Amino acid sequence: MKFLCCHGFGTSPQIMKQQLAKIKKYCDPSWEFHFVAGQYEAPPDPSIAAAFPGPYLCYSLDFNTTEMKSAHQLIDDTVASHGPFDGALGFSTGAALLAAYLLEKVHLFPGKPLPVQFAVFCSSIPPLSADPTYTKVVLESLSLDDQKRIRSGEDAQISQLPEPIRSSMSLTARSFDIMKPVHGRPRSDFFDRSILEVPCILRPDVYKARLSIPTLHCWSKNDPPVFKESARLVESFCHSRLRNTYHHSAIHNIPRSSAEVKGMVSAIDIMVSQKQQPRL
Repeated sequence: MKFLCCHGFGTSPQIMKQQLAKIKKYCDPSWEFHFVAGQYEAPPDPSIAAAFPGPYLCYSLDFNTTEMKSAHQLIDDTVASHGPFDGALGFSTGAALLAAYLLEKVHLFPGKPLPVQFAVFCSSIPPLSADPTYTKVVLESLSLDDQKRIRSGEDAQISQLPEPIRSSMSLTARSFDIMKPVHGRPRSDFFDRSILEVPCILRPDVYKARLSIPTLHCWSKNDPPVFKESARLVESFCHSRLRNTYHHSAIHNIPRSSAEVKGMVSAIDIMVSQKQQPRL
């Protein structure tokens, strides 16, 4: 069984291999992991920089639709060059990228099989749109005053937005805040732009695509609220009968204890057995 794997911001395929080392220890030895390297150099994650050498990579620096679309193309190229793949596994920004990529495939090619039969999303941040048309529908339809509130990036201004855009933009802002120790940039860098360049979270009330393949959502019961909200958002795009969640104790990480690693591997095994069932 072969997994397509996407790493987190400021890490690399080599680092993700180490993150998955215990998974490989307890999983079926026939499982194969192929890692997609981000196309941009990034600041290193401070929690791992002292332990692992560079390069440190990411799939997007600005998280706008142009860079996100380029990241989707990178996955397409990997599937074409190194596929076929049975499943996909992503961590943090890599999980969000995979979720957005698969949802876009459903949106653009309804009824066509996805390039993977199941997916594992570990500690996902919010999935961001790679489609400027979606961003235009969500953001350009707002009043000019509301667009200015978004571009300010300020909590006091975002709180005046109508729902559900208020919750969506609040989650975006808090996500960039909690990632600041890694990317090192103020949230204004991501908001003070042309409105169509502002990172735009996929919203289930607007984006109707859903994943009808088995999915596993791994995240920590000890995570900060913004990470829990992000994980639940990704879950909301996945069919409830084929969706499973595995909670562990390692904050924004892949499980570390042997017991929890074994639990995650068992959850993946269950999900893999589901992929043989008819699609919904």
